[in-house]
Amino acid sequence: MSSMSSLLTSVSCPKKKLDSISAIESEISGQKRSRPLSVTALVQQASGAAIADMAATMKDISKSITTHTNDLEMAMEILNEHDELTTIQRLDISDYLADPNHLNHAIVFCKLYVSERKYWLACRLAELGHQPVTVSDQVGEMEVGNN
Repeated sequence: MSSMSSLLTSVSCPKKKLDSISAIESEISGQKRSRPLSVTALVQQASGAAIADMAATMKDISKSITTHTNDLEMAMEILNEHDELTTIQRLDISDYLADPNHLNHAIVFCKLYVSERKYWLACRLAELGHQPVTVSDQVGEMEVGNN
């Protein structure tokens, strides 16, 4: 029986050695994973985040451009209904409204009533150096310009 016992011990010893080797390899590989990222990996992470940020920014810019284009198109259609303007005046107001710094003016222009819009046009034309303009509405006439 003692030979059987020693046989079992000799068979189980290599298994214990294999288990301890596997545990050491697992610990070593776990340490490799917990090391800080390499420079290449950090650059890849940063560039991935930058690309995502750029995509979001481009989406916002595209939306802004579309909104500005729609407002400007509507303003131009309304502007073309004002037969009292000369071609030069219409072109100057068009340039004014197309300026990205005047986006809000295009929106306001579109929302005004006709009589208010005429006054707004007279004020913008005066700002742009045109001769004073007489604006008439239901109340009466008013001269707008270089006063």
